[in-house]
Amino acid sequence: MRLREKEDTAVAAGSAQHLAVLGSVRRQEIRLAHFIWIVLPLELAFLTPWWVIGTRVHHRSLTDVGSWQTVWLPIVGMVALFVWSLRLRRRARAELRDIELLHAQYRDPDAATPTLKGG
Repeated sequence: MRLREKEDTAVAAGSAQHLAVLGSVRRQEIRLAHFIWIVLPLELAFLTPWWVIGTRVHHRSLTDVGSWQTVWLPIVGMVALFVWSLRLRRRARAELRDIELLHAQYRDPDAATPTLKGG
């Protein structure tokens, strides 16, 4: 939420500062995606033994309701989070390229005007 507030205050500022803040927000989104990619394997490394031992102790099969709640739903959530982080990174990188093009154009207005793909 703090990122959006920073982005909103930059709208009222000059164009160069606005582009700098937008670039900073997009770089933070890329770092968030990378952080998610680090945390998800660690989560799997912790949860896999817990799932294996839990299924043996509670005598569950992989199709029981308890297994759905404790094994399959977290896996679906992790896959959804991973897909979301891929989309977040791809969108942030595309917007960051567009921001850099606009920033270069703002610094040198005589340069050729490139077409923007993202928007």
